Amino acid sequence: MAPHRCADELEDVLLVDADVPVDPLLDTDRLDEISAFVNAQTAALRVLNLTIHDNPELGYHEFVAHDVLTRFMEARGWKVTRSAYGIATAFVAVFDSGVKGPVVSFNAEYDCLKDIGHACGHNLIATASVAAALATAECIQQHKLKGKVILFGTPAEEGGGGKIRLLDAGAYKDHGVDVSLMAHPGNVESHALVSTAAYESFTAEYSGKEAHAAAQPWEGINALDGLITAYNGLSALRQQTKPKDIIQGHITNGGLAPNIIHAYASGNFVIRAENRKRLQELRKPEYPIPQPQIDFLLGFSNASTDQGNISYAMPSLHAGFCIDAEAGPHTPKFTEAARTQQAHDSALTTGKALAATAVEVLSRQGYLREIKEEWAKNVGSQ
Repeated sequence: MAPHRCADELEDVLLVDADVPVDPLLDTDRLDEISAFVNAQTAALRVLNLTIHDNPELGYHEFVAHDVLTRFMEARGWKVTRSAYGIATAFVAVFDSGVKGPVVSFNAEYDCLKDIGHACGHNLIATASVAAALATAECIQQHKLKGKVILFGTPAEEGGGGKIRLLDAGAYKDHGVDVSLMAHPGNVESHALVSTAAYESFTAEYSGKEAHAAAQPWEGINALDGLITAYNGLSALRQQTKPKDIIQGHITNGGLAPNIIHAYASGNFVIRAENRKRLQELRKPEYPIPQPQIDFLLGFSNASTDQGNISYAMPSLHAGFCIDAEAGPHTPKFTEAARTQQAHDSALTTGKALAATAVEVLSRQGYLREIKEEWAKNVGSQ
């Protein structure tokens, strides 16, 4: 699949190599069928979209979104597991043909950003994935395709690593997922494939010894000095890193009061790089990055996502689609844009493209094998 721009016609979204024979099942009539089915669901999907957008919830607290999404899928006959894998706001919805075949999954995101709501458009991600899942299931039913389609409810993408927790818990393996599909909105050109930065976050904690800063400072060991030295070291390191390396941090605990030698100090830090190999290079001893207790969140834009972790476990697609916004993601203007009819329509067009991709995997003989071979060559060996 090649890059594309925002388009109303599904044919402009799903681009197939002309030299590769496409299964007759995936002809123009099939694309029209997918489009017509999604169009018929647009009113219900609009309500779903706005309910999530207008009730913004932080990661692992998306109870409204979890409830509305699971009820939506249950009402359409899907087998739904709420609070899946011990995560209160995760879910798994399954539509099974009853005949063994490829397993295609979609990831729905629905957490917001603190103070600015759905400034990353996760309401649109959920809408696109639900539309894609329903359309794929409809094609399975109408054309007696083998296999099954799964919609994963993946909370806490914004720094919480919900997909990582599901992956580590065996969710994708338990359901035999062959291919994972999803898409993300932005205010730049749409792309059929987006490569995101590798990502690692960690908390640096320094312990010292408390003492009165005026009366007996020599009795103390200042933890804040250690943290500030590390912070300044990382700032200096940025002069020697590569253009796509990003190192950021902030102090979360700088001590109790200025007249106390601080016994404890901490900060949160983020490292991004072009790929996992480069990220590992930045962790080597020659780079003076602190080695405290670390929480790994591996994710090309300079943005990162836990869908990146999925892509190292199985073939996956993370497309990007365009919405009309005056500013990019993580801004109040993007929050406003994510609620518009134009954004909704773009999400549905993207859902159609994702469904068409899934149907091709389900119906085109030998296609899944080709996908897995290419993934093993390009990603699986990393």
